[in-house]
Amino acid sequence: MLSRDMANNTFEYWYDRRNDQALVPGSHYFHTWMALAAFELDRMEAGNMLLSGYLNLEKTGHPEFNKHALLLICERHSSAIRADLAERVQSLALSLAFSVDFKTRTGNNWLVLRMFLHLKLYALYSRMQDLEQFRHYFFQMFDLEQGGMFCDFPPPWAEAVKENKAFPLTYSFKIQALFMECLGLLRSLDIEPELQSRLEMFLPKNLVTHLSLIAPDGEALYYGRSDNTLFGYANVLSVLSMLERHQAVESLKTRVWKYIEGKFSRNDTLIRCVPHNGFRDPYVYDSVYTAYFLARTLLSDTLNPVMDYTQEAEKTVVTLPVGVIVKREKFFSFISSAGCSIPDKGSDFRGYRYTGLTPMKIWHDEGTEEDLLSINRARINPANPELPLLPVYNGPGFKLIPHVFSISEITVHNNGCLISGEAFPVLVLGSRFLRRICNRIPFIRKVLQGVTIKTGLFKIVRRVAVDAVKKRVTIKDRLGAGTYCYYLSGRWRVDGSSVETIGGQDGVIIVRAKKYIELTCDLKKKHA
Repeated sequence: MLSRDMANNTFEYWYDRRNDQALVPGSHYFHTWMALAAFELDRMEAGNMLLSGYLNLEKTGHPEFNKHALLLICERHSSAIRADLAERVQSLALSLAFSVDFKTRTGNNWLVLRMFLHLKLYALYSRMQDLEQFRHYFFQMFDLEQGGMFCDFPPPWAEAVKENKAFPLTYSFKIQALFMECLGLLRSLDIEPELQSRLEMFLPKNLVTHLSLIAPDGEALYYGRSDNTLFGYANVLSVLSMLERHQAVESLKTRVWKYIEGKFSRNDTLIRCVPHNGFRDPYVYDSVYTAYFLARTLLSDTLNPVMDYTQEAEKTVVTLPVGVIVKREKFFSFISSAGCSIPDKGSDFRGYRYTGLTPMKIWHDEGTEEDLLSINRARINPANPELPLLPVYNGPGFKLIPHVFSISEITVHNNGCLISGEAFPVLVLGSRFLRRICNRIPFIRKVLQGVTIKTGLFKIVRRVAVDAVKKRVTIKDRLGAGTYCYYLSGRWRVDGSSVETIGGQDGVIIVRAKKYIELTCDLKKKHA
């Protein structure tokens, strides 16, 4: 759990850097959430300094996140706000305008946050228009649930792209946490019994799904954007904190905290918001995500339980909208299924984290994820050929990368599962110079972000088999004739029909294949 020493060390580290604009972007929500953390740590002077700093900033970005923190400060620490700031803080908490509505195309998690904030405003100020807005957004957001998870993109009314849904685990957990908080608020206010009943109908099922994603080593956010950030783990811990306290829940909390302490903490201080040497999205800032994590985690002990978690008999295979989990004693794996591309989000989101038919997480008692998959997230980006375990066709000045798979088969058996599908590759410009030029021209950028090469010449047919007893993962790709790059660790054995390894270094294997290539990872074997 978050110790007082770690909380204070982390706060002091980032408070001392609050004026460093390179580390603390003014358009995000560092000041408000760090101010909330300061008040929770009884650092009243520092909290007021942070509020004063926020009030002097231009209010240009993330109003929903700032409004959330300001409302919590007004609810919990109104007497601690300095007299010369109190009226402005209270006024801004009420008047700060929302930036998202049904016309915007940000992640659905923003809309669910707006829904929750309307309910929070009603709870604090009893304004009927807030309750009406909450109802309005609730009935739209209710449709986000699918197969025990929440869709973050596209919005539920975007019919044209419904086949291309994204379920990033970070934001599915966030939406689960917000819906659980809504249920708690509705009960405490004793209002809207119909909405309470709807939440009580699907939240327990979704809870079981989300908790099944937590691996034995505590990692839970290995698929989709914002993967494995402190922001995401703040929401994982919030979900766990709103459950009745008993051994199964406490065990999961301990598991997640062990992962956080091992991957994020340095000298009992949280400095980076992604694991050491981890990949980060362009909108991710250590200062902002750490501030959010610190405040949310300090508040987690104040959250009242809203439901119980009855641990069901452990399933050996769990099928989800985004993939398949295979569990056995001392073995855990998550294999993505169809995958998802997000053209509206741009090429920054086209990397391995949304790729179909790819092992995203493998854990067992004889190795580590880094040894098994060799995913060095710091060096992976969508334009590189080193996307792990994907065949990348190299052309003159471009690359073709398979991404979204049409799933033809998911077969569950006693030892694991078999998933099969096919994909047409997406075009990625190989020249950094050309990418920069095209990214400056909106029309060309929009076109090139979504170009799929639908020809049998480059079609990839993939079959992924997981055997939890033998502790083996096998990937078989049927490829068009040509030269392909794979990014592999030393644990993977390369076989196939007419396959010739013609070069490669630092984990990049370049092969020439005429029919198929087979990659086998025997997890019991030591690293080569």
